[in-house]
Amino acid sequence: MSVEQKDIEEFSELVAATRSLLLSEKSRGVLFLPVTPSEEFSAAMSEERGSTAGWARRNQKSPAKTEEVKRAKTPVMPSGYSQMSPELLKVYQDSKDCTKCSLAQNRTNVLFGVGPNDADLMVIGEAPGAIEDVKGEPFVGPIGEMLDKMLNHVVGLSRSQVYLVNGVKCKVKGGRPASQDDVDKCVDYLRRQILAIAPKVILCFGETATRAIVGEDQSVEQLRGRWHQFMEIPVLVSYNPAYLLKHPKFKRPVFNDLKLLAAKYDEVEGAR
Repeated sequence: MSVEQKDIEEFSELVAATRSLLLSEKSRGVLFLPVTPSEEFSAAMSEERGSTAGWARRNQKSPAKTEEVKRAKTPVMPSGYSQMSPELLKVYQDSKDCTKCSLAQNRTNVLFGVGPNDADLMVIGEAPGAIEDVKGEPFVGPIGEMLDKMLNHVVGLSRSQVYLVNGVKCKVKGGRPASQDDVDKCVDYLRRQILAIAPKVILCFGETATRAIVGEDQSVEQLRGRWHQFMEIPVLVSYNPAYLLKHPKFKRPVFNDLKLLAAKYDEVEGAR
């Protein structure tokens, strides 16, 4: 790849990250950005610029700016920390300083997961993105908004009724998919969370979540639309909301998958 092509790819990544972050700010009611961006915005943008060597070389930070970003990147406690069950709390304590794989070098937060200790539905997503890494919570920004609408309009559940977690708990630098080694090093924490919560149904969004739970070497397209099993729990596979933002034509297949999910959820709820 030529230097020019690499620069174009790096610039495209930066533009995509900027758009995602601006949409996130807009979703929070921010219509105008000040000359000095918010600390969260600065931190996430700095991570995206740092994901490519070319941009890192051409955008050296001043000492004052570096300190500002450092403050913004201070790890945060997961939402609902004080309400965690003893079993979940133990998993969190074991995972929060994890260095089993190289992803630990680039994270701001370990995205542990959020939701009720006894949720009947667990939704597992891909690796955290830049916004999620800064906020310390899965499925935020435009992706989170899309998920909220899916759950509410098709399944009839609010975000607060569902346990949300990622297939791996640390951001993957450069926007690449999580490697199998990344998944293997992280999957024990996820399994322990599933045991602690004991959901009645699991929804896997995207390749990373699918590899962690279903474990088959097949694509999401090949695995979606039918039920799988994990620890005797019904598992459904579908496309990640982030994928739908780029490829809207897949909204219909996801809608059909969610109708399957809604029927199964009603079935297990009725059996309680």
